[in-house]
Amino acid sequence: MASVTQVWGHSGSGANRRQNTMNSNRHPLSTRLASLAVTTASFTLTATASDWYVAPGGTGNGTSPSDRGDVMNVLYNGQVASGDTIHLAVGTYNLDKSKSPYPSYGSGVYLVPQVSGVTFVGESGNPEDVRLVGTSATDGMRIFYFLSGGHVVRDLTVSGGYTDYQGAGFCMDGGFIGNPEAAYCVSNCVVENCSALYTGANFGGLWLDCVIRNNEVRHTMGTPGYDDPEWYLKVEGSGGGVFHAVLHDCVVTNNYAGFCGGGIAGGRQNGTLDLPVCVTKAYNCLIGWNRSTYGGGAGAAPIYGTRDYCQLFDCTLVGNTAAYTDPEGGGLGGGAYQCVVSNCDVRGNASTRPTAFVFENYGHDYSVGAGGGVMDCEVVDSVIEGNTSYNGGAGAACSSLTGCEILNNAASGEDFRVFGGGAFGSLATNCVFAGNSAKYGGAAFSGYLENCVMTNNYAYAAEGGATYNANTRNCIAVGNRAAMYYAICKGSHYGTLVYGNSNELINPLAASGIGADAGEAEAVAVNCTVWGNDNSSAQVSRTYMTNCIAGSVEYIPSAVNSFWRIGTVENQTGCISGEDKDPKFEGVTVADHPTVIVGFSPSAFAIKPGSPCRDSGLLLDGQQNETDILGNKRVKYSGVDMGALECAGGLAFTMVIR
Repeated sequence: MASVTQVWGHSGSGANRRQNTMNSNRHPLSTRLASLAVTTASFTLTATASDWYVAPGGTGNGTSPSDRGDVMNVLYNGQVASGDTIHLAVGTYNLDKSKSPYPSYGSGVYLVPQVSGVTFVGESGNPEDVRLVGTSATDGMRIFYFLSGGHVVRDLTVSGGYTDYQGAGFCMDGGFIGNPEAAYCVSNCVVENCSALYTGANFGGLWLDCVIRNNEVRHTMGTPGYDDPEWYLKVEGSGGGVFHAVLHDCVVTNNYAGFCGGGIAGGRQNGTLDLPVCVTKAYNCLIGWNRSTYGGGAGAAPIYGTRDYCQLFDCTLVGNTAAYTDPEGGGLGGGAYQCVVSNCDVRGNASTRPTAFVFENYGHDYSVGAGGGVMDCEVVDSVIEGNTSYNGGAGAACSSLTGCEILNNAASGEDFRVFGGGAFGSLATNCVFAGNSAKYGGAAFSGYLENCVMTNNYAYAAEGGATYNANTRNCIAVGNRAAMYYAICKGSHYGTLVYGNSNELINPLAASGIGADAGEAEAVAVNCTVWGNDNSSAQVSRTYMTNCIAGSVEYIPSAVNSFWRIGTVENQTGCISGEDKDPKFEGVTVADHPTVIVGFSPSAFAIKPGSPCRDSGLLLDGQQNETDILGNKRVKYSGVDMGALECAGGLAFTMVIR
């Protein structure tokens, strides 16, 4: 079987961070064997354990390699005991439903061990050499069903399972819900072409070094006869590859789920039927090219559930698609929907919707086609790169992002409300947004950003090269571009640096730094530095400013709005304005005026000791204990500085944006 590295072949920009491989170094063999030992503790082999031998078309009693029997005849001979091993010779085993004592048990099952702790092993060690095959048709059956625990299946292929329930390839008894590892372990296997109606083409288990491909869960919200007003509380149609399992070092690819989690899913059924929590966890797995309505690669159901139901660690999600099929919405979270995503690469996923879609009685539904990379996820220390969405949040939508790189994502639908190339409605802390694009808010639309860097993002149709209607704190916006005006449009901004941004539209009423749409709510800026932004008559427009330093400022008298306010009664230091007022950055001069800055270090924008920005900011609630992007305390000397960085006194650069 091809290794995970061979199947993926990843060499992207995040490869060095994740060692350009998907191997078991993060989860050593000793750790995985320990997990297996726990799972199989109930049937530790003893001198009394027996070995059984089977082959395609075998007619013997299976007691020796020279007298091989049929796999179903041997399994049901009444002599296989707990701890026994069934050895499968090379070949294809076309399973015969007439030999099963369970022809109608949940659409029927071919293989049901009668005792706990039975091992099935392909003798060649290559799973492609030993194949257990069902009919894969509407009269087909499940391949494996485990009523008891401690079973092991390794080094073989399972194909063609079918059920009108859950678990077409592998299924465990409901008594193992909450502890799926105790039911069975699948190691170095291929599971393919299995089809379940409701939940999980495979249900439960501990999976090690497996390939799970081309499986499906057929149920969708449009399934004939399905008219449930509580559809959003259900899990039916989830887990195209696996539901409620623990996976290590697996490839989950080209699976489909009609509702949620095309590759893997977890969840809890609520509403009229209340079931236990079914958590799924994946470690160091490739989850690629799967499809679903919610969460093309991975997801948790119900859609208003909790992120803990599906957890991803050190995984790669690539090429997955969340496509509109649900009449109530959908096309959300191309890579992952409602998951915990930790130290993962989320690349090249997509969320889509029909271009002519109209939500009945509500006009256009802008919630469809959002979150190309992730939707409603908790994401930590991950790379979100090259994802696309029809609507908002090509990288991430409605998510929590900490320590992430959000790179080169594109929101590019035909609707005019295509918002947030990097993120939409998300909370981002200590993140980098670079090379993202959308009509409004190249880096981010709405939401809140703290200690983030935004560079080389693009609002290709309107305002907000960096952000639109988002709030920022201690952020840096450098080298972003807007088709019309403003690097930062609307929102409230505290201690944010806006430098080297540009507009494509030259308008005497437009500023290239901070501003707001005419006739709409103004922006608010406190302790900000707005300087060196190009292609405009002004750096700032339509903004309430307090204790800021800026270049030219546009003042437009209004009976309603005062767009430029100097100082406050409580703080007389006020604002500094004028092209001759140099903020005195450590590594950049005002004369540089770059429109795009590549490879800059944020610490280049720390101010020198002689800067007029030093100790000239307005101290905000809670700022005594805050730090800037580089880890310096915001109150380092006698007060807080204007801008995103405190005076560093010539400290070496510690962070570089590529």
